[in-house]
Amino acid sequence: MGLGKTLAELETISHDELVGWQAFYHLEPWGCEPEDHRAELGLNLLYAINSKANATIPRFIDRDPQAHIKPDPTPEELDEKVRDFFLGKTVKATQPEKKPRKARKDKGIKRPGNEKPLPAK
Repeated sequence: MGLGKTLAELETISHDELVGWQAFYHLEPWGCEPEDHRAELGLNLLYAINSKANATIPRFIDRDPQAHIKPDPTPEELDEKVRDFFLGKTVKATQPEKKPRKARKDKGIKRPGNEKPLPAK
């Protein structure tokens, strides 16, 4: 709960007061996680105001940076992969699809700032 007190100080608090603090914490939590959540809400708002209408809002505060890492395969999965390898089964590695580049509309037109300087005489 995070009252910011030592165990000796907590022993001096009455049971009723401690239960009151617990009830208040359930209504309005405090500490690191709620503060991070409130900060992220503000960042989301700023991002939404300054981005395009259908832009996806990124996660600014990631509580578990290891969440995207796949867990190690189980021994059964490893056995299956080895068995498939020796049976001649191949697995094709897939790469993410690349979006085709848009053609430039100004192709062939000289843009300011790209001119070469004239040689000095």
